[in-house]
Amino acid sequence: MSYRFNIPGVCIRCLFAASTWEHASHWLFGALVSRLPRGLGKIKIRMMKIFVDLLGWSGALLLLGAYACVSFRKLRPDGAFYQFINGLGSCFLVVNTVYHRAFPSAFVNMIWICIAVWAGIRMRGRPCDAVHVDG
Repeated sequence: MSYRFNIPGVCIRCLFAASTWEHASHWLFGALVSRLPRGLGKIKIRMMKIFVDLLGWSGALLLLGAYACVSFRKLRPDGAFYQFINGLGSCFLVVNTVYHRAFPSAFVNMIWICIAVWAGIRMRGRPCDAVHVDG
């Protein structure tokens, strides 16, 4: 039995004990897939899996692309854009790994996000184009 709050797509079972991934999917992505008719349950789950897998692959490509750009000196490793790409790619991978219950990988990606955010905050405090003058 599922009791619904006034928030669309959120139920008590989802909040307290997400025993099935169908209920967890309502909690994570309720606005995306809960609008489909009830008879399309298997299609909703397949759509969710495809969406989460696309997010995972996008996150992997973002992280690998950022690493390649830094390695080939197309991006600066201390640049805000590089940190943004790292943070966004890691967010996508966290969604994917939590959905697939790969919690150690999700933990690593959450730390990766924290590092990217911390580096971005530190960058805001210093001047963008500092000129070094030799004495």
